[in-house]
Amino acid sequence: MENQDTEQENRSLLYLAADNNTTTDTFVSALHQYGYEIKSFHQAVDLAKAIAEQEPNVLILDCDADQGQLAAAAMKARATADEAFFPVIMLSSEDDFEKRLEAVRADVDGYFIKPVDTAALSDRIDDKISRRKIRAYHILAVDDDVLLSEFYQAVLSLAAMQVKVLNDPTQILEALHNFKPDLILMDMYMPSCTGAEIAKLIRQNNTYVNIPLIFLSGDGDIDRQVSAIETGADNFLTKPIDPENLISIISSRVERYRALRQGSNTYGLFAPSN
Repeated sequence: MENQDTEQENRSLLYLAADNNTTTDTFVSALHQYGYEIKSFHQAVDLAKAIAEQEPNVLILDCDADQGQLAAAAMKARATADEAFFPVIMLSSEDDFEKRLEAVRADVDGYFIKPVDTAALSDRIDDKISRRKIRAYHILAVDDDVLLSEFYQAVLSLAAMQVKVLNDPTQILEALHNFKPDLILMDMYMPSCTGAEIAKLIRQNNTYVNIPLIFLSGDGDIDRQVSAIETGADNFLTKPIDPENLISIISSRVERYRALRQGSNTYGLFAPSN
């Protein structure tokens, strides 16, 4: 009995927002075979209430259902969720550009055409769940300006990132070794040394040759920005930068970096030995 309870607790919780019909029952039954716990909702008010009480690991949304009322309720509930936007996967009978673009603009994580390939859907669900379990982004902010670096820390922490502030750039090697950042956010001009010099120093070490590095500066000179990029930086942002843009740019860079590392690790497993 105890083992059954533990198994139940370990199951991923899916919410399905769809019309109540035989096709839906068959679909739920098929997904059950993959070991998920599934709760179906046919009314917008019931779905919103359930999300407020317990957020799912993934929400599957039939965008053909109920003239869009379920869809609207689901996306509104997601926007106010405590967690960082639980994944939403849409099901649709329409495979056209406009519908897919609408899904993209709603920040949907998957779009499947009916009849749905449940094996492919299960793969997407598992991928989205596993990505949310990956450790938070580790961001190393290097800036001699204490107040500004604390501002970056506050902004990024609100986006569920772990941030280490380094006001003394001479401690960069120790910070890299101990903190193991996914990305370095660095001021271009500091009293003891420049960001360009620190970038070159970081790139000397093969361990950090591919780690994303973003420069921040109030200097709007394009030639200097290009020169800074040539030292090994991935981006150059001009202060002041909008917090939402900063979060978006950092997130995309880190995801690309992690994907690159994952690909390298996978290749290493299957690479032929000499």
